[in-house]
Amino acid sequence: MNISRITFPPSRRPVSLFVRSLAVIGLLTGIGGVAFASSITFTTIDDPLATAGTGAGGINDAGQIAGYYAVGSAYYGFVTNGGAFSTLGDPLAPNLTVANGINDAGGIVGRYNTSGSTSGIHGFLDSGGVFSTIDDPLATAGTLALAINASGLIVGYITTV
Repeated sequence: MNISRITFPPSRRPVSLFVRSLAVIGLLTGIGGVAFASSITFTTIDDPLATAGTGAGGINDAGQIAGYYAVGSAYYGFVTNGGAFSTLGDPLAPNLTVANGINDAGGIVGRYNTSGSTSGIHGFLDSGGVFSTIDDPLATAGTLALAINASGLIVGYITTV
């Protein structure tokens, strides 16, 4: 499975829903419209080590992409930098690490699994190659980190069943 990244030219970025709504109102009332992107570029992302698929989880303003690739039933996180893939592997989970998000400082968040069951699912933050586990004390069946913003705030979810 290949994942595609959509790139909009800098001068033709999509506008917000609010602006599009104003454009529709403008068209209905006779006020000038808004120009939308006329060309979109698709780029295939396929980790060269993958034998069973590649998935992209997040992208930052520098174009670095965080995601995962599969080799058989094992999953490994990755980050791209200028098209080069680097494998991320939480040292506590040699066969299941998935990167879900990356911020502009290069902080990467995701999940890893230590046991193959839901009780072994943990969130993580990789900051400069140093992995930190993120476990919500209320999560009886796993913590998953999905995204990280420029301030370092992490969002995700927990499971309790």
